[in-house]
Amino acid sequence: LKESNELIKAKKIYTFIQNYYTWNEKNWVNADINIKESFKRRTGSVDEINLSLYNSLQAAKVESYITLVSTRDNGYPTKLFPVITDFNYLIIKVIINEKEYFLDATDEFSDVNILPIKDYNWRGVLVDSKNMVWNLIDIKDPDLSQNYFVVNGNLSLDGELKGTLKSRYTNHSAFQFRKKFKDKNIDSHIASIENNYEDMEISNYEVTNTDDFKGFVSESFEFNLENAATKVGEDIYIKPLSFLRTKINPFTEEERMYPMDFGYPYKATYAVSITIPDGYEVLSSPKPTIIELPNKLGSYKYLINGSMDNIQLSINFELNQAYISAENYLFIKEFFNQMIIKEEEQVVLKKI
Repeated sequence: LKESNELIKAKKIYTFIQNYYTWNEKNWVNADINIKESFKRRTGSVDEINLSLYNSLQAAKVESYITLVSTRDNGYPTKLFPVITDFNYLIIKVIINEKEYFLDATDEFSDVNILPIKDYNWRGVLVDSKNMVWNLIDIKDPDLSQNYFVVNGNLSLDGELKGTLKSRYTNHSAFQFRKKFKDKNIDSHIASIENNYEDMEISNYEVTNTDDFKGFVSESFEFNLENAATKVGEDIYIKPLSFLRTKINPFTEEERMYPMDFGYPYKATYAVSITIPDGYEVLSSPKPTIIELPNKLGSYKYLINGSMDNIQLSINFELNQAYISAENYLFIKEFFNQMIIKEEEQVVLKKI
């Protein structure tokens, strides 16, 4: 109960500072800062905002520490004994009942342990002012983000697919969705989805929880996709993942000398159900497949079932680390290549 109350108190302070200030896009300036003036202006640099957060937590007797970090575009603090000029940003570390929480109040959509991606850059320096100690520490890696996609469709004889898509995004996936969706015209947002998904027509679009920084984001819409299937003679061919399939491998170089940065670990789950036209049945479908990366870095599981009137597809895609070393590049490249090949395979329907 004590831990819960302390965490609630810390979150309330964090939320107040986050909502009160507007970040002026300036990183840690380490000079000429004035927290009182920035509080009056309700705007400030990273250090003004996060130091205001730190002071508030200290006043509430929440164990907290200033933590210096180097953002991703600033490079790694690679020295054995980093100097202060290696760092250009600061965040706050909170410890409650021996559990670590990292906070950055500059972004309206960040949350406790959900920092802007730029903050995650291996290590930072914790400043313990009371004991006059600076410690090099690891920054907590992002938690797994999960994306869910549920498609229910009806296929017509002429190859048109009509149905609904419902999706949900958690943690950093939700954070990224909110950032992209912010201040965006809803019509242009729908148009971009239509273009991304093979020029489908979308109607009854709904999205929830994009204005808050907590919880998951969900969206849903009805779609109409022409030419989703091809008719050859009397047989019908359809790629069951349809518009959601991966088409292009992002890794094309022969070799790579630097790590692959996916931002955060994530898992995507797809559940697709397609009702086939009357008078048809499944003649053949792709084989179930499991593709695994070495050292449990990730996996891809493809399972499909076809009945007299329905195709059911389940896919689980996981990448378990944000950073994957260059020595695993060829594995990653082939992993995506095999996934693309699998999602291009078709279900064949025959006339009864």
